[in-house]
Amino acid sequence: MSDILKDLQKGLGSLVSSFAKKPDSVIGVDIGSSTIKVVQLKKEGGRVVLETYGAVPTGPYDNKKNGETPTLTTDQIVTAVNDVLTESNITTKHAAFSLQSTASLIFVVGLPSNIKESQFETVVPTEARKYIPIPLAEVSMDWWVIPNQEYIATEKQADKKEVLVVAVRNETLSEYRDIVKASGLNTNLFELEIFSIIRASFGHELEPVVVVDFGARSTRVAIIEYGIVRVYHTVNRGSYNISKTLATSLNIDFEKAEELKKKEGLKSADANVLQVINTSHAYMFSEINSVLLQYEREYNKSIGRMLVAGGGSLMPGFLEKLTEEFPFEVQHVTPFEKTVYPDFLKDILTQSGPEFVVAIGLALKRLTL
Repeated sequence: MSDILKDLQKGLGSLVSSFAKKPDSVIGVDIGSSTIKVVQLKKEGGRVVLETYGAVPTGPYDNKKNGETPTLTTDQIVTAVNDVLTESNITTKHAAFSLQSTASLIFVVGLPSNIKESQFETVVPTEARKYIPIPLAEVSMDWWVIPNQEYIATEKQADKKEVLVVAVRNETLSEYRDIVKASGLNTNLFELEIFSIIRASFGHELEPVVVVDFGARSTRVAIIEYGIVRVYHTVNRGSYNISKTLATSLNIDFEKAEELKKKEGLKSADANVLQVINTSHAYMFSEINSVLLQYEREYNKSIGRMLVAGGGSLMPGFLEKLTEEFPFEVQHVTPFEKTVYPDFLKDILTQSGPEFVVAIGLALKRLTL
């Protein structure tokens, strides 16, 4: 897994730099669509220790409510980042930042088996044009050849080389560099959310795992084999859509709808609330099922379990609903288990894990540089 991440980060404009001395403490900064999360970790005696963590909602920075998904300017993001750093008592400048899925693409292309890797510089961008809806000059790309011998399922796979491709908008990378500079942090490390989730959540998985990252603006679905992204799909609906639909359907304000979703959710005694939420989920579940069926048909493999991340997944009853919908084990990610922390924080950190998983994965990566 570490090799693929290194390759990806090198290709995104040489974003990873080496430091003469590894910092004692580092932070992961996850700029989400409705919340900015930070986690500070340090290495101590061979252990990874949790020092502090925190979050701020982004809505108020654009005169919106908590839970809404504003489109912030760079200056507004910098203000929010500085606020969460201060409120969380962050004490280091060494950081890593997440890149939102809305500004990136991850996909697998198949190439004839006789293509040499020396030809990829020409061939991969040509194939990538089929997947990237904007001019290639506007994105930074990297790719990594998936080891074929470990994943052959049919003759179809044996006759081709599969290449994982990542593309990120250049304007997004430029904006993030501006945010880093303005916030006074020290980093050249930017990473797509799914890779941070894998690092913070996975052990030695022997079966394919589907990751569902239920965010505010969108839901990301990824199928992972041996730490490698095999399938990646974005559903353009998230937990914000549930609150918005509740507000409209029940004729209540957004704040009340957000409170209903977070406190009652699918355990509500109100049939109208349940109907709205279940209707909102139906589309997402249908999209997840389509991804799973396509994967199982193409690779002739079954999913071993589902890992669920994202703040939206904390809605009461959501995990139970997923368990009813899918025929395999469903679990929330528990990324804080990879850190050492005071025992009295166990319950709250277990509950908060799905929301902070990206920030933890980022900090874990930064500790290795």
